[in-house]
Amino acid sequence: MLNSKRPEKDPSRSKEATSEPRSDDLEESVPRAVSPTSSGPVGPVRGPVSGSDWQSLVVGGALVLVGVLAWLFYLREPPLVDVSSLGDLPMDVGAWNGQEIPMTDKVSQMLEADVNIQRAYLHEIGGFIWFYFGYYGTERGGEPVHTPPYCYKSQGWTILESNVVPLGSDTLFANELVVERAGEKRLVRFWYQSYNQSGMLSKTDRVLARMEGLLLDGRSDGSLVRVSTPLLDRAEVPQARARLNSFVREMAPHLTRQWPTEVPPLG
Repeated sequence: MLNSKRPEKDPSRSKEATSEPRSDDLEESVPRAVSPTSSGPVGPVRGPVSGSDWQSLVVGGALVLVGVLAWLFYLREPPLVDVSSLGDLPMDVGAWNGQEIPMTDKVSQMLEADVNIQRAYLHEIGGFIWFYFGYYGTERGGEPVHTPPYCYKSQGWTILESNVVPLGSDTLFANELVVERAGEKRLVRFWYQSYNQSGMLSKTDRVLARMEGLLLDGRSDGSLVRVSTPLLDRAEVPQARARLNSFVREMAPHLTRQWPTEVPPLG
């Protein structure tokens, strides 16, 4: 700290300054680099860029790149879509026999999909599941507007459990929910699928898949696949899982084989 006592004047020096700066006039918390020729304050000296700063720069650059790519693809003509192959999804798969469940116009408009398929499948020895497949072409963004957790909650269902479980293999997985409404319980599984991938779980998975598809093939179509089955009580979960596994093993290959085609526009 500076001494507050004033020094005696030197008679040999000219009268230039009458006092020196006091200690409370100095900014002790922020060191400043002072230029001999600068008459004003100079900003704080900055050290090397920290890891968090680099991370922010990388994320910001990635967002800019995504925005540029999205704009370029937006300016292009959308691909031509042929969804007729989905009409060949079988009503009978293995020991499961299906029937269509009509969807109201209100629900269809809310989902905003290019194609909605909603069915109930009954096993030949008993037990049934509900099956839903919603297809979203590249022009629609390849992304469902509403996800199952949102839809169940909005319809008054309570989500009792949420897990990630294998989807018929060690490399593919599905989201699993146990939901309840007015004493009725269901076991639900859902995942997202694109023209070249299946078993996607999160929004991050879907965004990366769409960007890869746009860069490599100029397409980013995708789908939501959901299967569910009644659940009498929590003790019946293993049997309910077995029903869903049985159906998914039979239907999953057809979803890949009957996937819609998208081709660049003519001209």
